Amino acid sequence: PVPVGQAVALEPSVDSGAAHAAGAGAGADDEMAIVAAPANDTEQGVWDWLEGLDNGRGSLLQYFGAIKREFDADFNMITAAKLPTPFTPGTLGSIDPSFFEALGCKPVGHRLLLAKGILALDT
Repeated sequence: PVPVGQAVALEPSVDSGAAHAAGAGAGADDEMAIVAAPANDTEQGVWDWLEGLDNGRGSLLQYFGAIKREFDADFNMITAAKLPTPFTPGTLGSIDPSFFEALGCKPVGHRLLLAKGILALDT
């Protein structure tokens, strides 16, 4: 866990191999990201969830600020991104695309990890 209220410098993230094979992953996430650490237990839960989605690599922590700003670091608001009826087959088709837009999440590998994580959350 990160000390509450401290800023953290994240290592440059590298998207999953599958996304690189598909031609995704280049862009802003290749730069060092600075994010604010969680300020309370609720935010710590979201931080830990994001960190766990990529087995502790931390590449998804760059979206913590946007999740905090856009969704109040609230799992109920995050799970609302699940669509009742997928718009396309597969994992990504089950998540409202506006969720990824709100986060500024472009790499397909990051979107896939987030989608799998959201679908695994209890509603």
